Amino acid sequence: MTPYRIFPLDQNGRIFAPPIVVTCVSDHSALMLARSRLSSRQEAEVWIGERRVGRVHGDEDGASDDRYCLSPSEA
Repeated sequence: MTPYRIFPLDQNGRIFAPPIVVTCVSDHSALMLARSRLSSRQEAEVWIGERRVGRVHGDEDGASDDRYCLSPSEA
């Protein structure tokens, strides 16, 4: 499992808070977990090391693939 950083973005697309660090088995799992942790109007970028995995928008239904991820307290 690999550590990913989820950076919350403001309305201008700029990082406005420290990252949430999670450990996931894949890029897809990290993106889905990030999406599930945002409200429907929020955005975030997911990074692994120096590589940006992607940008996600909040998920209204809260669906997640977090069974393949660990939060910092579980890692």
